[in-house]
Amino acid sequence: MIQHIYLSDFHGCAYAMDGDELIMTPMYDDMTYDTCIDNWIDVDFTSFQQGGDDIVHAEWVRNHLVECAGR
Repeated sequence: MIQHIYLSDFHGCAYAMDGDELIMTPMYDDMTYDTCIDNWIDVDFTSFQQGGDDIVHAEWVRNHLVECAGR
């Protein structure tokens, strides 16, 4: 069950935790997103440039969602 969702203007997507995995889905132009979690995908951290702003932001989002969940 997804408890917290983070909307990222930086990446233009919605993030959530599914167990220990960070998952995402793109946001639409009206800032909504697909609410069917089956349509979300795992975030592939290896696709980000190491040390770049993209991975730093994604790691921050993951840590933030884990903290919100109290894990």
